[in-house]
Amino acid sequence: MRMTSTARRAVALGLLVSLTGGLAACGDDGPEKVPLYATTAPAPVPQRTNAIDPAWVEASGETLGTNVASGEYWATVGTIGVGAEPFVEFDLAQAFFGDACVEQFGDDPDACVNDIGVQAEPHGLLPAFRSTLQVVTVVGVDQRNFAITADELIALVSGEQPAAEAPDGYQFAPFPFVVTVTGGTITAARQIWTP
Repeated sequence: MRMTSTARRAVALGLLVSLTGGLAACGDDGPEKVPLYATTAPAPVPQRTNAIDPAWVEASGETLGTNVASGEYWATVGTIGVGAEPFVEFDLAQAFFGDACVEQFGDDPDACVNDIGVQAEPHGLLPAFRSTLQVVTVVGVDQRNFAITADELIALVSGEQPAAEAPDGYQFAPFPFVVTVTGGTITAARQIWTP
């Protein structure tokens, strides 16, 4: 049987929705939900993360507005916020890896320790809200990566013990993250192991 172009588009759209629903399942209660502490591949690291535009930093000098461009940013965990909705506050900056680090900072051996260099200024704080943080992965000191939920990240950053599903011996470590910003909101936070 031959399918019309409209039918082919409908099938393709159905497959796309099905596939993307499974990828963003950590924040979803649907049938394809990723199990808490499922083993994942290490987070991919770009040659450089996006730069922070000084115009995004609000008058306080610390907080980024909602006009942050979509892209990937280097981030360290800040504090937990408990306003109308719990959130993890991340401090965003730009990072350079490997050859891009040397290109940016030169041959100074202190600038690219372990092939990583961070542009300290400008930087700023941006919250990752429980309802919009769709993908979260963490890495243990043993370099194993795990998928968790936004609620679990909030608990870990708050100093709570990992959930019962965590592998034996796992403890949250203060490794940095590469966060994905979409439309001014952090939608993914993937922790990366650093020496």
